[in-house]
Amino acid sequence: MQRRTQRERLAELLRAYKFKRVPLPAIQALGIAQHGTRLKELRGLGYVIRNEMEHTPDGTRSWYVLLAEPGESAQLFHSAPERHRDDG
Repeated sequence: MQRRTQRERLAELLRAYKFKRVPLPAIQALGIAQHGTRLKELRGLGYVIRNEMEHTPDGTRSWYVLLAEPGESAQLFHSAPERHRDDG
């Protein structure tokens, strides 16, 4: 059995929550080194991934939302994504 790459594991997580916010800690929990690089790779393959950030006095929170996979058109005006259960 072939081991899945970090990029494949990240794509699988984003697909599982398509159109919904995936908080950065959920991505970090995958143990992916340089998640920003993996996201850039996915975008280069045709994935449309939006990054959302919220700045608060306690720090910055970040989420990623998969809007389209390769070959799909992104829903640019998709309604606000549902929050992932770990959004807090």
